[in-house]
Parts: sequence; structure tokens; C-alpha cells
Amino acid sequence: MADWGIKVSKPTKSITSSTPEDYIFNSKFGSAIIYKDAEVSVTIAAGGTTKSTVNYYLPDGTTPLTFDYYPVVLIFAELVPGSGEWYLSPFTLYETIDTFVSAGIYTLPIYTAVEKSKFFITFYNRTGSSITMKYHYYLFANLG
Repeated sequence: MADWGIKVSKPTKSITSSTPEDYIFNSKFGSAIIYKDAEVSVTIAAGGTTKSTVNYYLPDGTTPLTFDYYPVVLIFAELVPGSGEWYLSPFTLYETIDTFVSAGIYTLPIYTAVEKSKFFITFYNRTGSSITMKYHYYLFANLG
């Protein structure tokens, strides 16, 4: 078998090494990639709570996917709609400003979690009117 691909060895290690730990990156070995990234809009009623769930699917978009492991999911939320300020989950923010949407985490029941077939995040609106906010997620997985 040919020994070709992309390789980046660690300092003091040889590019010809056959030990995976000697590499920063080696395309011969599987690694997590961005499997999917998307933006989601969520509307939260005045003084309400909304749980947003994203199920995983194969690339055809219709076949449900359950990993054999817990994938890495990065979630960025624009907690104040239209502010352009995005926060990386996990986060818990409890502010006194009126136009505020918060995600609660590390409390019981579980409000934000990554599972093998889906992830979910719960948002809170402590204002007197409904709010539509956005979050963007990156799902990292290794399918090979």
C-alpha cells in the first residue's frame, strides 16, 4: 500500500514514523470533521422557555443517524437578538436587562445535552414580549 497523504509530524518526530502519536495530523488515520453546520431560529414566548432539539441525519437528510459515540457539538447563540454577539455553549447568563435570552445548563432537569442521536438546548426569555433568536451549531463526527 502506498504511503501518501497529508502528514504533519510533531517537533522532533519523523515524517516517516508509523506511530500515530508522533503526528499532529495524518490523513491515514481517521479524525473528526465538521459533519454538519447549520443555523437555527428559535422563537421564545414572553416569560417562556423553549427547548430546541436537533436530530442527526445521514447526508441524504431523511435517514436518522445514531453514532456509536457522543459526537462533539459546538453551539454558538446570539443571546440578544440582532446584537451580533455570539456566545459559545455551555453558558449560563442571568442578567437584569429586559432584552435577554438565556440558556440554562448544569441544572436538573437537564436543559442542554448532547446525545448519540440528537442534541438539545433550552432557552429562556425573561422579557415581556416574544423573541426570535438564532443559534449556529457545528457537529463534529468521524464516519470512517
